[in-house]
Amino acid sequence: MALAPLILGCGPSAITRVSTTSPVSGQSVQVREFDASRADVRNYSEPVQPYGLQTARAVVEALQEAGVNAEIAEADVPLDGQVIVEGNVTLIEGGDTTSRVLLGGFGPVGATRFGVAGTARRADGTLLGEFAVERLAWMDIWWPSADRLLSRAARVIGYDIADMIITGRYTKGAATPYRNTEERLQELQRLFDKGLVTRQEYEEKRAAILQGF
Repeated sequence: MALAPLILGCGPSAITRVSTTSPVSGQSVQVREFDASRADVRNYSEPVQPYGLQTARAVVEALQEAGVNAEIAEADVPLDGQVIVEGNVTLIEGGDTTSRVLLGGFGPVGATRFGVAGTARRADGTLLGEFAVERLAWMDIWWPSADRLLSRAARVIGYDIADMIITGRYTKGAATPYRNTEERLQELQRLFDKGLVTRQEYEEKRAAILQGF
């Protein structure tokens, strides 16, 4: 199972250039706006559908950067692409801004989480692949607001999906292992704040937890 990577202050990884062996080489790709209406929303009260559009736009941006003929599929326009990408936003978690500001340097404390799932199919319905991706983000060079972090996660995930489409290597992962890491870091911080562990013990335990990333 693919683990959910962490996002610090950087953007997406470099996209793989399309080659003649790519499943979408010479193909036109249409990406529908991801549906966020059924997302599991936690600790977040702002509108969520914009993240569905942001994700789709990021997929198209990455595909175009890689040399693929790609476009957003408008809701009222018939699909005529040779490859159709559709998906849903599965998770939007706003995390806790105060924890991110105060303890973000200690690991993914108060992290936001963003997840999507979907498919890529040929126009005749042939399945090319299924994907499920989750990302955590908790640090930002400016104010680590949930909106900024979730938008960045949506863009990074868009590049993740585009790379799967280009390479034909699809993954379906979840963020559970890193949620457990966050809880362990929070518990360690609580013990340290109460004076139940020394600075040396704190640093050693923190390093051991972070080695699991």
